[in-house]
Amino acid sequence: MPDEFPVDSPPWLRRISQALLWTLVRLFWKPKISGFEHLPRSGPVIIAANHVALIDGLLLIMLAGTARYTYGLAKAELFRIPFLGWYFRRSGIIPLNRKGDVAAMRASIDLLRRGACVGLFPEGTRNKTGLPMRPKAGVAFLAGYSGATVIPARFLGSDQFWRLRPFELRLAPGLKFAGNVENRDECLGFAQKVMDIIFSL
Repeated sequence: MPDEFPVDSPPWLRRISQALLWTLVRLFWKPKISGFEHLPRSGPVIIAANHVALIDGLLLIMLAGTARYTYGLAKAELFRIPFLGWYFRRSGIIPLNRKGDVAAMRASIDLLRRGACVGLFPEGTRNKTGLPMRPKAGVAFLAGYSGATVIPARFLGSDQFWRLRPFELRLAPGLKFAGNVENRDECLGFAQKVMDIIFSL
């Protein structure tokens, strides 16, 4: 990820591709978005969403990007795909080794401390059943070290995206992590609270 990316202005490639994709999504899928008033227009923010479809990551940064530039995290394997990897590196996507990635965490914390918005999936992977999974501690870790507000968000129907069916994204009011980032139990407890809110939407 280029270090020169600003926190509030996407690079030209991201602006163009996002505008084109957003036009197509509105035309063919007619998404419903609710709770966007909860998304702060400035300051450090983490949008924490459920993950039921392969397209969720792209949809999250695109839909949130209509309000403010949103960075995303994607598994490192995707960066090995020639064109996709090239695009990701130039549009604000952070490579993530899902078995533990200190570099990705540091990059995310740095962006958040500079006032950026970062989208992530607390469960750490795609949930193929749609039922709640046990979250990882990362969302609390990032929120605790950066002071970011966490906005729980839920996708509904995005697993039917490839059938051209409408889908929905719901956002909840934000919350802060006031615990000890060195205490794994407190971090996991906060992450679980975030997931509980997500699945209540």
